[in-house]
Amino acid sequence: MTLAKAQWRRPGHSNRIFSLKFIDDQPDLLLSGGWDSNLHIWDLREGKSIDCIYGPEISGDAIDYKDGAILTGSCRRKDQIELWDFGTRKLLRTVDWEYGQQNETLNIYAAQFSKLSSQYILACSSVTNEARVFDRKADCMDFAKISGFSSGLYSVDWAPNQEMFAVAGGDGEVHILKFSEPNTEQKQAENI
Repeated sequence: MTLAKAQWRRPGHSNRIFSLKFIDDQPDLLLSGGWDSNLHIWDLREGKSIDCIYGPEISGDAIDYKDGAILTGSCRRKDQIELWDFGTRKLLRTVDWEYGQQNETLNIYAAQFSKLSSQYILACSSVTNEARVFDRKADCMDFAKISGFSSGLYSVDWAPNQEMFAVAGGDGEVHILKFSEPNTEQKQAENI
């Protein structure tokens, strides 16, 4: 099967596609996003795009889905991390890199929910050369900031048990970090 690009009266992408994600609880549905600022929802049974969310400018592996929410990371001047309701296709909220303020010099190349739940979001940036972990139960505030990399970060992944995560990018190295859930005593992500 080939899910075709946009043509007259047929929705689809009109530029490069950088990220794909199957919907876990609906395996016939696939999300895709790229440079055309369209997040398409494809139905494999019909072989076409059945809906589209306009806005996210995806330039890396920056689409994820869990618990009825779509996560997108964009390379643009504002609202780089967004959460969407899958059922209504409406924006739930934006996630600020710096809590409570917009950052206009940020490119998010990878974003992912934890493998265990949609509570934690891991994202990385090429401009700030850092990764952050956000907690949805704490108003999407970041509680872990991993910085000091010599180059931009372009890829992230959570371990299946949520005890670790990995980030990688322009320095040619993969960095594995230990994850500890935040509590009032301790909020940390330490380098192994």
